[in-house]
Amino acid sequence: MTVLPMITASGRVVFQDAAAAQSLKAPIRVNASPMNPDDQMMMMGGGNATVKDDYTFEMKVPAGKLRIFAGASTPGWTVHAVRQNGVDVTDSGIEFTPGGDASGIEIELTNHASEVTGLVTNARGEVMKDYTVVVFSQNRDEWTWNSRYRSQGRPDQDGRFKIRALPAGQYYAIALDAVDPNDSGDPEFLERLRTKATMLSLGDGETKTLDLKLQSGP
Repeated sequence: MTVLPMITASGRVVFQDAAAAQSLKAPIRVNASPMNPDDQMMMMGGGNATVKDDYTFEMKVPAGKLRIFAGASTPGWTVHAVRQNGVDVTDSGIEFTPGGDASGIEIELTNHASEVTGLVTNARGEVMKDYTVVVFSQNRDEWTWNSRYRSQGRPDQDGRFKIRALPAGQYYAIALDAVDPNDSGDPEFLERLRTKATMLSLGDGETKTLDLKLQSGP
């Protein structure tokens, strides 16, 4: 197996709402993920770090194109944007090369995440308690394997689903009785769902209620 050179990436975490960030509890973790799923094995031994008390971080990453993200132990916080030297790289990722610029990474966290919630009923109007809701972008370019523009949710004890932290955009939503985990990110599977799905628009930090009818699988 080829051993790729490791590069030290560095940056800081900032907050959309600095006052609310006072309630955050440690730790905050930063991670890197390959843009190409075939490169997943190269992340062994690197690609994660714990944010320091001053909200800076350093982590070892292999050469290649990586997407950077972060997660907080305090519920309700999610990534709003990732920038490198002021350029938005949230979805495009960063190309890390030996000797190249691996600094100036800024991860902005927010606690004003979007939310899609609602109920699912069958053809008789009965509220369902067992289903999976899939929400995915109307833009096929965002149907990638690790896309932020796709998520799914299951019902709580009252039959209500809740999907949080999707970026602003135009989406499809559909409720199915079952979803194979291997299918959920497959573009061909999403294309088959598209014709049966409900369209919705989601603003930055918006909460939207969406009641759906249960659909049979594609």
